[in-house]
Amino acid sequence: MPMVMTWDIATTCGIVLGPAGGAPKSTTLFLGGKGKGEPEKLLAMKLGAADLLSRYRPDILAYEAPLGGTQRDLLLGQLVGVLIAEAMALQIRPVSFSLQSVRKHFIGKHYSSRDFPQFASEVKTRQRDMARKAIKRMVMDRCAALGWDCHGSDDEGDALALWDCACATLAGAQSTPVGGLFEGMRK
Repeated sequence: MPMVMTWDIATTCGIVLGPAGGAPKSTTLFLGGKGKGEPEKLLAMKLGAADLLSRYRPDILAYEAPLGGTQRDLLLGQLVGVLIAEAMALQIRPVSFSLQSVRKHFIGKHYSSRDFPQFASEVKTRQRDMARKAIKRMVMDRCAALGWDCHGSDDEGDALALWDCACATLAGAQSTPVGGLFEGMRK
């Protein structure tokens, strides 16, 4: 089975590596905190991507496509560009996945703040943040149900969801289902 590597790119990157249909392993790449500027974060991304890609040489490399809009998202686009450049230098073809398709695949639906009416009384930005945390909790709960350790990091949880989606979409391998569907039925 092909070796699949996925990246959930942010200033804290969740990264997963594993054979399609096998057991994934996750880690985190920290690009620097608030004290680090964009040049330092881009350099950390370049060094981290070059090291991991050259060391593990995945057959499939997938990353979550960045969302557009703010200055912060400009940095995310640059970080994605660094990953793509490093992959292409090693003749690894990167493939992007939308957040919507990953979530629909992994937790059954692309949830948004509208799916959490219990947060409707909050200020819009707080409502979105609370919904975001609830969605990330759903992803991490699914990872735990599959027996995948994401070390308590929602970045690693998102990378695991992306890994599962990439394995199913690009390698035809599905994760092990969480049992229980027919438990208790008589023969």
